[in-house]
Amino acid sequence: MENILVYGDSLTWGIIPDTRRRLPFEQRWPGILEAQLSAAGLRCRGMADAYRKVASDEGCSFFDAGSVTGSSVVDGVHLDADQHERLGKALVPEVARLLPT
Repeated sequence: MENILVYGDSLTWGIIPDTRRRLPFEQRWPGILEAQLSAAGLRCRGMADAYRKVASDEGCSFFDAGSVTGSSVVDGVHLDADQHERLGKALVPEVARLLPT
């Protein structure tokens, strides 16, 4: 699996020279990179499987939130209210089985 680290300095932050304002995310280079990779269908693949393996190796439980909901179309990262509800309801039986009876 390939990883991309984007260091959070003033260039990724999108500072407009001689101001304290920022460029909108879609105009900053990380936003342009993300948009181009997303448009090309090159999103992260295999992350859930990688986390599942680490959890298994460490004897931890794992739940793939992506199995019940995607991310918001607004920013592609966070969850909308209906997605929070879907995830919360899906987690109830998973967490309940981990609790002592």
